Amino acid sequence: MTAIEVAQVPIGLPAAVRWFREIWPAEGPWARDEGFLVKSALTELFGTEAAPRPWRVQTRLDDGRVLVVGYSRHDAQALRERALLALPGLRAAVEADAIMTAPLSVPAAGRRVQGWVSLCPTRRTDLAADGAAGRRRELDAYLAEVERARREGRPPPAREEVYADYLRAALAGAMDVGPVAQRAFAIARMARKDAAGRPMRQVGFPSALLQFEGTVADPGLLRERMASGIGRARAFGFGMLLLRPSGGMT
Repeated sequence: MTAIEVAQVPIGLPAAVRWFREIWPAEGPWARDEGFLVKSALTELFGTEAAPRPWRVQTRLDDGRVLVVGYSRHDAQALRERALLALPGLRAAVEADAIMTAPLSVPAAGRRVQGWVSLCPTRRTDLAADGAAGRRRELDAYLAEVERARREGRPPPAREEVYADYLRAALAGAMDVGPVAQRAFAIARMARKDAAGRPMRQVGFPSALLQFEGTVADPGLLRERMASGIGRARAFGFGMLLLRPSGGMT
């Protein structure tokens, strides 16, 4: 079984912006998109195969640094060695000696836990809003259910209910998910690259912060679900499951 590490990487966003301005347009949505900047910095520092993914920003520091935590199949020494190969402008954005990792620990079967996840819950569909076959599109899972309810002539479910079902489906077999609470919701504006590979346009995606409780059913499967992340935009700061001992939801 391949080891999975919980990685902790401090990234200086001002230094990252200065570096990427050397290769991307000086003005553009990417410079204000924390998720795009962190994803790009992680990929350039560690490579696609080793970069922590999924990940999330755990803390924002006063000096412009963000503390990023994520799951990686490489330990701290391997990540440090990769970071030291980066070009000087990008190396200024991370202190290699500050990179830390620890093995991912998954609770035993039957253990009750509490979890958090920042989720981008979308679905792909070939149907237009009226149900006719149309161009393939990616849609907020809630809006997809609203369209389906309209076609079936019934009231739509609540957004929180749709996202809770989305989470339960993603963890099916790994965890029996109990109560789910939506703690925040927003439409996240994410930078995306154009045909030339430049980050020029912004696309809106749903962003929901969910808190939940559940019972571990299959630790091995849960470990893999945690390592791969759930939902969309996992490279951009979404889909990382954080588990804690169950203590009741407030």
